[in-house]
Amino acid sequence: MKARFALVTALLALAASALSADPDVEKLLSNMREAYKSVKTAQLTVKQTQFLEDEKAELEAVVSYKNPEKIRMTATIGPKEIVLRSNGKKIRIDGAQDAPVVEDVDMERFPIPFNLETICFWDYQRQLSTDEKANMHESELVIKTDEEWNDKKWTVLEETVRGEQKVFVRYFIDPKTNLIWRTVVADLDDKDKPVQDNVVLKMETGVELEDKLFEVEEGL
Repeated sequence: MKARFALVTALLALAASALSADPDVEKLLSNMREAYKSVKTAQLTVKQTQFLEDEKAELEAVVSYKNPEKIRMTATIGPKEIVLRSNGKKIRIDGAQDAPVVEDVDMERFPIPFNLETICFWDYQRQLSTDEKANMHESELVIKTDEEWNDKKWTVLEETVRGEQKVFVRYFIDPKTNLIWRTVVADLDDKDKPVQDNVVLKMETGVELEDKLFEVEEGL
């Protein structure tokens, strides 16, 4: 009985591994990782729309990135201007509270309110992988090609996440550059009703970005 149980367990594990290791998906993810890895600097204007019960909320920000982990975000939320700066070791946020907040960088909890269209520039290895402990390890992934949006055809990667999160995410990928320009998130129970839509309005790579943009003054 123990041997039979071990065999069933092994077969189930193999089936799960095969599900996450679709060759077309793995090739796309590999190409995307290489694309983001090659970007030394980038500046994005990103718009987020959150769909609430009776209304929607919008947020627009400029996000600057300099390889490997220098990040800056400037966003206006109502009357407040929020400025986030990270030098890769420390992060400072001004405008969100009465006093600036300075803390150590933790990439797993990095406080950028966007999705993979933004954070893959500095966290592509963990985000765009089905390897064990990577963020897509337990996801179901399907590729759709030549989907039209914004007068252009895109490669769309659909991610189904079960378990606690229970979300359905669609990534609109430029087939020429392998970079994401839009991320649409929906509840798994209603895939056609988005709860969040992140769109890159403008993207520039290889731009000149001075180091002083990312300086973190620790004195409060």
